[in-house]
Amino acid sequence: MGEGCEACRANINVTQKRIKCTQCSRNYHSECINFNNDTASRSEWKCPACTASCRKGGDNKLKLSLITEIKNEITSNLKQLEESHNSLLNEYNNLKSNFEKLQQNVQNGEMKLADLCAQIKKEQQWRRLSNLEIVGLPENSKESTSELIIKIASYAGIKLTDDQIVFAHRVQPMQNVGGCKLQNRTIKDNIISELRKTKGITTSDIGLGGPAKR
Repeated sequence: MGEGCEACRANINVTQKRIKCTQCSRNYHSECINFNNDTASRSEWKCPACTASCRKGGDNKLKLSLITEIKNEITSNLKQLEESHNSLLNEYNNLKSNFEKLQQNVQNGEMKLADLCAQIKKEQQWRRLSNLEIVGLPENSKESTSELIIKIASYAGIKLTDDQIVFAHRVQPMQNVGGCKLQNRTIKDNIISELRKTKGITTSDIGLGGPAKR
């Protein structure tokens, strides 16, 4: 009795044509698997089971290769996203830091500005203390306001020079009001103090024409 056919499970007689699988070495009736020499070479022939197994193994390798390629691509994309995220995060932190510095500079600037405004206001108030306003001073086209101020000071017994007068001008010409800024407050206070002792001053006291006015 010969070997059995893997396809029909019947014995293969010596008179029957057979073919052996080059991979698993199982025997088949040539007619069971429709084998003839024109179909394939005996030295390369594989049974249907081994052929399917090889094809399946090849498919698995292809699938594994595709999966590996996709995995590598996803990993690369994730790495790029992570790098972009870190770059944007660093940029955000830098912008935040710069904004906080600018905000602090603005606050410092506002504080300095407030201090400067307060200082200017204080200086203006202090300077106004050195201002002397004269009411009832008749206007003369040829007058010198500085000379009139010097005459008023002289009447009060205070020696006043041009260099001690910062400026002198008509404040309200139509209302006969003149004014000057003296070098310091002490001179102003001395003039006012002495004039109070004389109970004021009239236009005739400083040589101005017209009716006497205090």
